Amino acid sequence: MKAKDFSGVTRRLRRAARESVRTENASADQQNLRSIQQLIEAIDRGDLEAAIANAHDNVRFEICGPPEFQWIRKATGPEELREALRQNFESLSEQHPEVTTLTTQGDTIVIIGREHGIIKATNAPYRMQFVQRFLFRDGRLASVTVIAAHDSSVD
Repeated sequence: MKAKDFSGVTRRLRRAARESVRTENASADQQNLRSIQQLIEAIDRGDLEAAIANAHDNVRFEICGPPEFQWIRKATGPEELREALRQNFESLSEQHPEVTTLTTQGDTIVIIGREHGIIKATNAPYRMQFVQRFLFRDGRLASVTVIAAHDSSVD
């Protein structure tokens, strides 16, 4: 099994970018979707400089999740965002996210999904549901908010 597999997420983002040509704000939607796709692909290959390349100078990051995840939960600015991404993604293995819903509206993209994997510190398996909201300003990533919870549908 691959240590991390974000391919399903990036395929979904690519498909959404192609389909957005039919929307009123097609160009901005496509650019924002591509930006998230590139961010996720960069994280998948461990290239955190590329992951933050489109981050606004005062990008904000916040994640709410179960306490057993030893994540950096708030960050401001590209440098803090890079460190949060590094620590948070390094704390997990065999990470397999799946997008169930993807919505774009103006400068906002919302991804709803689920994920399973292993928490490295405890070697405990996890299953979670998540909502991720990405906000863009001037074509650059301005804010990422993530809410994650145990996936009670499998308990």
